[in-house]
Order: sequence, then C-alpha cells, then structure tokens
Amino acid sequence: MGRNCNAKESSRGCRAGGAASRTSEPYVQFRLCYRYVLNLALSVLLIRVLYRLRFLSEQAPFDAATFSYAYPLLGRVLVQGGVGSNEEEEAIEQVALALGIIKFHCGECMSLIYCLLHAFSTFHIPVSDPSYPRIPVMENLLHIIRNQPKLSKEASSTLVDLGEAIQSNASLNEFAVLLRGTLFQEVYARNSCLQALQVRRFSLIAN
Repeated sequence: MGRNCNAKESSRGCRAGGAASRTSEPYVQFRLCYRYVLNLALSVLLIRVLYRLRFLSEQAPFDAATFSYAYPLLGRVLVQGGVGSNEEEEAIEQVALALGIIKFHCGECMSLIYCLLHAFSTFHIPVSDPSYPRIPVMENLLHIIRNQPKLSKEASSTLVDLGEAIQSNASLNEFAVLLRGTLFQEVYARNSCLQALQVRRFSLIAN
C-alpha cells in the first residue's frame, strides 16, 4: 500500500515538474536570447537590424508612420557615418544599408514597360506622401554626398529619385533645402541638387 502511494506521489511530482518546465521554457528561451543579444557588439546588432529593415522594405514599402518610426535610427547612421564601429568597412556597410532602405521608398517607374509590369501589384512611390519625413531625408542625403565620397554616387541617385517622387506636391521648405544645396562648395553636392530640381518642374505648395 505504501509503495503504491509513493509511486503515485512520484508520478504526480514528475507530471508537475514537467508542466513547470514547459511553463518556464519560453522564459528560459527569452533569457538565453537576451544574453546573446547583450553579448553582440553594437555594430553587429545594428547591421542585423538594418538588413531586416531592408528585407522588409523590399517586400513592401513602409507606410508613413512605420518609416517615421524607423527613420531616427537611419538618420543617425547617415549623419554619424556609422554607429558603434571603429572599422571603416562596417561603418560604410551601415550607411549603404540605410541608403538602400531610403531608396526603396523613393524609387519610381523609369519606363512604360516597368510600370506595366507593376500595374497589378502594390508598387507605388510612398514618399510622394507629404507625411513622410522628406526634409530630414534630403538633408541627410546631402550630408552623405558631401562627407562620404565612397557613397556619394548612391546618395546622389537617391536624392534625384526623391526629387522626382515629390515633384507633384513639394512644399516651399522642401524646395528651399534643394535650392540651398546648389550653393554648397562641393561640386558633386551642387550638381545633385540641380538634378533633383530639374527632374521635372516642381509644383510648389505654400504651407
């Protein structure tokens, strides 16, 4: 009789222990993941985040709220020329990823065939929406053009795409950013602003 009671109590304890371990398993996984993230270098973690953002933006451009939420990180990477890294290659990789994410949001159909291929898809020019942080984007692109020679060509191309995307509803303040850029000492920055202004005639909206 005593042996049966002990066996029953033992089985109950095993079941209880198994249930407790299953209940605590997600917490243990979270703790392990948390420790793993803490052990990563900031630059490595940031590159992973940027790759994830780029992958998601390739699938479908972010709406204004999502892009505005992510842009402080992108803007800081652009202004500082990379964050948390003393290695030039890692810093350039961060800036290149940030530029790529921005470019996905200001691209435009460059041919009739390309437009027809995307006629039945969700393809659009998201930054034509004035609620996007377009002025900070233009200012940071100009900063890259002036201070990052290795990425100035890519930044210039993105600025021109942005100018074409916003030409139908550009505000006076946005126009002023590009106009001031034509007075910079750096020739490449001046040319980029002129190209962005000359893509099409801006329809200025006084706010």
